[in-house]
This record gives sequence, C-alpha cells and structure tokens, in this order.
Amino acid sequence: MGALWLSSLLLFPHFQSRAEEPDSVRLNEVTVSASPTAVSKLRGGNLRVDTERLRRGPRVMGEADIVGVLKRSGGITNASDYGSGLYIRGNDASHTLFRIDNAPVFFPYRFGGVFSTFNTTHFNSATLFQSNRDASSPSRLGAIIDIAPRFDFSKAIGGNVNVGLLASTLTLRSALHQKFALTLSGRISYIDQIYGRLLNNDANTIKYGFGDLNVSAAWKPDSINYV
Repeated sequence: MGALWLSSLLLFPHFQSRAEEPDSVRLNEVTVSASPTAVSKLRGGNLRVDTERLRRGPRVMGEADIVGVLKRSGGITNASDYGSGLYIRGNDASHTLFRIDNAPVFFPYRFGGVFSTFNTTHFNSATLFQSNRDASSPSRLGAIIDIAPRFDFSKAIGGNVNVGLLASTLTLRSALHQKFALTLSGRISYIDQIYGRLLNNDANTIKYGFGDLNVSAAWKPDSINYV
C-alpha cells in the first residue's frame, strides 16, 4: 500500500495554480500627494487663506474661521484663550490692520477668541502681508490682513448653510443684474443656551450670545461707466 501511494506522487506531482498566487505589482516609481491646504505661502513671507479650502477642511466646533487658521501659522500668536487679537512677528495686536476690500476694520475682536468677526462663507480669500513692507503701506507697525468678499454674477441664487456646535451661518449670493451682485451673510450663536449656566455665579452674570450680519455689493463698470 505504501509503494502504491509513493508511485502516485511520482506520477501525479502537485502543481499550484497561478490563480492562487497573491497578486503583486512592481512599482518603478511611487508618488505621494496630498490635497492643498487652506493657507499657502506667497513671496516675501506673506500668506493667503483660501476660504473654500478652509471650509472643506477640519473645523473647530463646526466653525471654519479665517483668523483661527492664521493663529496656527508660524510667527503668529494671540495673548491668551480669552483674546482674538493677532500678535504677528512680535508686534502688538493693535499694530495689525484688518481690511475688507481695502476698507479698514477697527477693533475686529471678540472676547473669548472662539469666533472672529468675519463669516468665512461670506469671503473669498484673506491675504496677510508681513511687517516688511514699503513706504506706500498704511502707518502700521504690524501686518496687514486684506479680506476679499465673494460674489456671484450669475442669475442663479447660491449660498452656503453651516450648522456648528456653537453657531449657525447662512450665506446667500445672487446677481440682481448682470453687472450688479449682492452677498448676504448672517450668523447667530447659541453659546448661552448650551453652557450659559457654567459662566454665571452669585457675583457675576456673563452673556456671550451674539449675532453677525455682513452685506457686500459689487458693480462691474462698462466702457461708458468706469473709474
């Protein structure tokens, strides 16, 4: 019986099917890529924040904040968790100038620093110019942050809705005319309703609830009307 079994192995050897072998691929070159970040570097150490990429990235308590993402950049900090001012390259927060479409915004800070006064969905981008500027710049020792609104000159109405843990925002964009566009944004917080009792005691009563309203209009001149 043992001899018969041995002869069967010699006559019918075992072959493994190629289909049972694990799949393998030889790679001559491997490329690792990642999606672009919301903050990009410009010449001269300046920074640019793309709000569309910022809105699609990770958020803090459901909020994608322009000033919040700048705080995490190199050379930029804030005094404490209870302030929203930006200390850039060692300058005081009062030395930093905020502008919306080149119009200055005075004291755009809020106690607590949880939110900035800028609705991210309302704006298209923010550009931070470091303190190394020429003489044509405004008389500020610190940096300049230019924030540009976003417009939609198409006839359709578009916008964004964001519901976060502490606030909700609604933004609407539309063209009332082919040369005139309007952008409206509103935000309301419900911080007091969530943990207002934790902020109050027998001696003090703190109210943190707030609301924001942003309105921006744009007009495109033609060959007859121009500046």
